Amino acid sequence: TGAVVGNMMYGTNGMILGALLGATHDEYINSLSVKLYLTNNTYYIIPIITKKTLKSSKEYKEKANTLDWLVNKLDGIKEHC
Repeated sequence: TGAVVGNMMYGTNGMILGALLGATHDEYINSLSVKLYLTNNTYYIIPIITKKTLKSSKEYKEKANTLDWLVNKLDGIKEHC
């Protein structure tokens, strides 16, 4: 439900962040990364979380904010290409 609310409020970026932050206190995530596909059919993987992390933790929320920042920056770059 966090993704739905996030999408209604902030579009795709809000949907991503809403899905990331809409967790209960007992949920964990083992990894989170961003895969960037380039026009020459190559890609880069940017790891955000690389170990088991409690979704309600400060570390997780900071990483989710970093991911939101990254997605916003990439959207800005995409608009100029």
